[in-house]
Order: sequence, then structure tokens, then C-alpha cells
Amino acid sequence: MHKFGLKHIAAAAVFGLSAASASAVVVTVTPPGTALTNQGLISSVGGLACANISFNDSTNLTTFANPSTQCSGITYTPGSGRAYVSGSVGSQHAAPPDDTSVFLTVSPSQDGKSGDTPVTITLPNDANYFGFYAASLDPYNYIEFFENSTSVGKYSGTQLASLAGLNATGDQNAGLYFNVFLSKDLSYFNKVVLTSTAYAFETDNHSFGIATAPETVPVPGVLALLSIGLVGIGATRRKQA
Repeated sequence: MHKFGLKHIAAAAVFGLSAASASAVVVTVTPPGTALTNQGLISSVGGLACANISFNDSTNLTTFANPSTQCSGITYTPGSGRAYVSGSVGSQHAAPPDDTSVFLTVSPSQDGKSGDTPVTITLPNDANYFGFYAASLDPYNYIEFFENSTSVGKYSGTQLASLAGLNATGDQNAGLYFNVFLSKDLSYFNKVVLTSTAYAFETDNHSFGIATAPETVPVPGVLALLSIGLVGIGATRRKQA
């Protein structure tokens, strides 16, 4: 078990990427998300084409269209049903801290219970930024970015949790807002694939667009940059058994 402080962490790390993408990636900690009542954290990055998909505004996200946002044309597959839940259910899904709203849970079929993995997010235009709120990261959670059919980066829950000084052990109260930046000069994406080989990968408050990372570290030979903003909430607790 571990404790996660309320202050955000300043750190940097270098991870290897998949063979289909770059040979290395620079990871820096950037400003955390912004708290929103009953929603947990949302992106604090300004000027985004799609500032926030909360999953509360539509019962069917197969073709997401919300006239109050600029997120029209973004599709989620599957776009409805058991992947969109609220609250916590033991051994199935856990709501991120302070999030009483609908969120996305990615999980396989297991123990006679049904699930949805992967969940594929398709964008109508290229982006270099993806923001998402998450908690209870586990080693079997994965996020991968594609430009058409080419992978431009894949990251596990272990890699993401380590940026906060945590192990990926399903800590429900470690609420993190991730600001993911690929170098806009070198790499874009138009598809995001979320997978989990066990229960579960929970996220909420997605945002997309073209954005400049607040901080970049030039490294020779690096073809993509990933910046992740983290903030921790509360004390330590393992995912419900």
C-alpha cells in the first residue's frame, strides 16, 4: 500500500515505445486537472477542439454529438451499454474519486460477467493531445495511440502509475488527470484504443485537440513526446475485491 499526496509531482522519465512507433519517449509532469463538482477532474488545458466528454450528455456515444461542445464526429465503439456506468461495484468497476457521474469502464468477460474491451475512440481530425481522468490503475490496463493503422505509442497502467511514484495496484483513491501530448511536429493520432485484460480500466472526462506541451525535454532520436499531468486525491485503498 502507498499514500498519494495532494500536491502534484514534478518528475521526468523515459520509456520505450512499441516497435511500430518511436524508440523512446520523454515523460514530464505538467499542471494537474481542474476539479469539477461530482465530476472529479477535467482538463485544465485551454483552446482544445473538444474540451470535455463527460459521458453524461448522451445515452449513445456510437456517434458522439453534443451541440454544446465541439466534440461532434468523435465516435466510441462500443458507444452504449455496459461500458458506461456510475458508482462502484466490487470486482467489476470503481468510480474515480469525487466522480458520482457516468464514466467509461473497460473490462473483459470474466467470471460469467460481460465486459467491453477494447473500447476504440475514433477522431474526425488529427490530434496531438488527449486528456483523461482515471484512478485505480492496474498493470493490465493499456492505452494505445494510432495514426490510421500505425501505432504511435502504447502505455500500460504500470508505466502511468509509476509517474506518480505509485505501483499499479488498483488504488481507488489515487485520482489522476492525465494530459497526454505527442510532439505536434512529429506525430499525430486519430484513434485511441483502451484495453484491459481484467476488471477494469476506468476513465472519465476525455478531451482532445492540438495543444503544446507546457514543458518539453529535447532528446536526440526521440520521435514522440508524451507529457502527463497528475494529481492525487485522498488516502490509499486497494480496488474492491
